[in-house]
Amino acid sequence: MIIGLLVVIEILVGTTAGVQAQSDNGLYLEGMFSEANYPERSMNGSVRAGYEATGAVVRDV
Repeated sequence: MIIGLLVVIEILVGTTAGVQAQSDNGLYLEGMFSEANYPERSMNGSVRAGYEATGAVVRDV
């Protein structure tokens, strides 16, 4: 469920947000221009960015 939610977030805001997988208020974002998606900026990079955000959620919970 969390991975699916993060993928949806990536699709909706990934090209504009581009922030690292971290959160001060419970919202975790990874985007098109995040470190996990650089320099490739492809679907594979977006999947890696989603896993990075998931790792941040697991680490912080």
